[in-house]
Amino acid sequence: ATSGWLRRVLGVLLVLLGAGIGAVSATATGHAHIVEEAGYRSRLFGAGSDLGVTTNAWWTVSLAGGLLLAAAGVLTAVRGARWPGMSARYDAVNAVPKKVGDDPAGLWKSLDRGEDPTRADPSAEHLDAP
Repeated sequence: ATSGWLRRVLGVLLVLLGAGIGAVSATATGHAHIVEEAGYRSRLFGAGSDLGVTTNAWWTVSLAGGLLLAAAGVLTAVRGARWPGMSARYDAVNAVPKKVGDDPAGLWKSLDRGEDPTRADPSAEHLDAP
């Protein structure tokens, strides 16, 4: 929904967020950090000093997600200005719809042209008006 310089700024923001997610994923699950947190929590809850610390590999999924987010940000920042913007095809406010018959093919063709077949003809008077 953006274009130009704003799209580049959002790309740089994605790079920074992805790098932050990757950095936190890689460092927050280190063995020393987990032992430190487990020791703090065991003192907090009055648990014994025997700490059984295990880690799993889910941090790699978070790291991969951060890297993918950063890569998408780089792609957006570098190539985003050349991407097409949102289409204004169906935003024609002053367009007068052509007379469309009751056949379904005519209705689909009017949609392909960017017309709204459900919009009333502005030149016709409404029958239900007071």
